[in-house]
Amino acid sequence: MKLLKNKSFIVFLGILLVLFIGLIFIVINNNKINKKIENDVLKAIPDEFLDFGFYHNGTAKKCLDDKCENYEYLIVYQSYIKGKVNEKDINVEVKNKKILINLPDFIIEESEFLDIEVFEVSENSELKPNRKNFIDICKKDLKEKVKNKDKEIINDSENISVPKIKEFFESWIKENYNGYKLEVK
Repeated sequence: MKLLKNKSFIVFLGILLVLFIGLIFIVINNNKINKKIENDVLKAIPDEFLDFGFYHNGTAKKCLDDKCENYEYLIVYQSYIKGKVNEKDINVEVKNKKILINLPDFIIEESEFLDIEVFEVSENSELKPNRKNFIDICKKDLKEKVKNKDKEIINDSENISVPKIKEFFESWIKENYNGYKLEVK
């Protein structure tokens, strides 16, 4: 009887060992599949999605009071911004049949001012009212906004880049990894 109990216990331990080894194999295999998908996604991103352009309407101003009710100057401008996303900074992660693509902040390569409208220049302003000065002020304003990750510019860039990448990968995933979900940030 004791021998039978020992055999049952040994069989039980054998089954547990097989299940444990199987579980380890599944986890390792799943990690390999996820890594392959992550690499495939990074390879599949078309270059034209990394370089993009968009229109941006901005306001450059210098306030004369804390509430910004009075200005030394107020200039409204429209510009066309050419930017890019650094491919090396794109992060792809696969978890639970979900592909998450995290895009880094864009980098402005150049901007072209299309239109400038000066709304107000104070009589006491040291600003000489000519177009070159206004363009310089607007470029400086734009550069500062990008450096400080201004919500408006970031939103403009995301409204262009994210939908394009999302649209491309939704069809790409259906063709290559059907059953997976996509999230682009």
